Amino acid sequence: MMISVVWAQDAVNAAPANDFGAIVMSAFPFILVFAVFYFVLLRPQMQAAKKHAALIEGLKKGDVVVTDGGLIGEIQALKEAVVHIRVAEGTVVSIAREAVRTTLTGDVAKGWEAKGTDAASRKR
Repeated sequence: MMISVVWAQDAVNAAPANDFGAIVMSAFPFILVFAVFYFVLLRPQMQAAKKHAALIEGLKKGDVVVTDGGLIGEIQALKEAVVHIRVAEGTVVSIAREAVRTTLTGDVAKGWEAKGTDAASRKR
């Protein structure tokens, strides 16, 4: 009985303490979690931020935009940090450039004001 215990002790002591494979295998779950976190959360968020920054830089007078607050209007004037948008006839609102969420194009951009007027007249 005593001999088998001694052989087991020698087998444990025979393994090197700084085995590179063991270190990699123990760090693998952490590396895997970081990789998943990066590709699922960080990378898409960084790409969306770049896309939004390009949108903000490309704004020009006459663009029809939607703000973070849901206002839809046509850009009347641009300043460094402020955008003036016309939301209705005779109503111009000043908002921060960063508050512009997206621009409208095509038929939606052409008919944004008419649709709002129709909805207002139906309520009366």
